[in-house]
Amino acid sequence: MQQKRRATLCSLSVAVALAMAAPLAFAGGPLKYDRVNVQSLNQSETFDEFIVKYRDGSTQRANRTSLQQSVSTAVNRALPASKSQGAMRVTLGRRLAVGADVFATSRKLDRVESEALMRQIAADPNVEYVEPVVRMVRYATPTDPGWANQWGLKIPTESAGGINLPPALDKATGSGVVVAVLDTGVAEHPDLSANVLFAQGYDFFERKPGGYDPGDWVTANQCGGTHGAESSSWHGTHVAGTIAALTNNGIGVASVAPDSVILPVRVLGPCGGTSTAIADAIM
Repeated sequence: MQQKRRATLCSLSVAVALAMAAPLAFAGGPLKYDRVNVQSLNQSETFDEFIVKYRDGSTQRANRTSLQQSVSTAVNRALPASKSQGAMRVTLGRRLAVGADVFATSRKLDRVESEALMRQIAADPNVEYVEPVVRMVRYATPTDPGWANQWGLKIPTESAGGINLPPALDKATGSGVVVAVLDTGVAEHPDLSANVLFAQGYDFFERKPGGYDPGDWVTANQCGGTHGAESSSWHGTHVAGTIAALTNNGIGVASVAPDSVILPVRVLGPCGGTSTAIADAIM
């Protein structure tokens, strides 16, 4: 009975998650790219190297002199010479394996200048795409000892799923986000407690303040019918840890949002929980 009720709650959670994700569904079809890739232009960075791909059969693709002239003309139009900086010079670099060419400008450009230059280059119908050269860094792989066994957070393989967490940690860690976990509550744990709002949590199972998990073990036949004894699942602590366990602290596991905080809400206990308590907790 306890397992059935938990499965129902999990099914509801999955249904809600899928409904929320529905607008993001990919319609399929060929991979598309931005002809002018401005997504890589960060406001705080400057750029002096760019990639331009001219179409097969174009003069620029076949002749480097024509390539140099086309890029230089675009640079002069987008960034005309000024008294303080003079004319911009262009230096061609190597051709990449994909057939695109790298060129460098004689000074670094800010985001506005870089976008203006790329759009001017793309005004030529022979240009297939243009983008800045950006610096890549290694992923923020957690150092927690339990990371080795957290297959669900790694790159998917043929034998196991995974969400490929490390690249996401480079982008966001949940700072400023509060996540309410409706489950068995959350137990004190050295790898998690600092990120849990115990005082603000609530126990809807026993209708009292606090979202602590005292355990949900049961004795044989306690939940009605015939069943064996079960040890505590500590399920809410597991879920909360997946979300917000302290990461890169040398103990325990890693989490998907280590800078977020957990609001513990206890809705399940021995033999499960009621739909009314869960509904109240959601509200």
